[in-house]
Amino acid sequence: MKTAVKKFKGLSDKAIAWIFITPTLILLLAINIYPLVYAIRMSFTNFYANKIGREPKFVGLKNYKKILGKEEIWEKMQITAHFVCWTLILFSDQSPMLLFVEATLPLHEDSSESMKPTKIA
Repeated sequence: MKTAVKKFKGLSDKAIAWIFITPTLILLLAINIYPLVYAIRMSFTNFYANKIGREPKFVGLKNYKKILGKEEIWEKMQITAHFVCWTLILFSDQSPMLLFVEATLPLHEDSSESMKPTKIA
């Protein structure tokens, strides 16, 4: 007696993965990417948020020349650059301060011993 066994052909793992990933990609595009592209596009126009009925006109790099031509903007950028550099130096995983602390910790064979504080005489 021979039984007829039908092979069930379902969706492949790749197809199921795309079914789960697609809504996330759509939300990512809708919430993050579209507003970013829209803001960059609007930065090349004379758009004013407080002038509602006015149609924005393309002005090219005029807005960027206006902003980057101001001395106080460069001062603020310098302050921001200092902040970023010091933050990276002091708080990154490869910072010299952390490397110094790691290098000065005693190395023990027993991992529980290495977690105990070291007394400095």
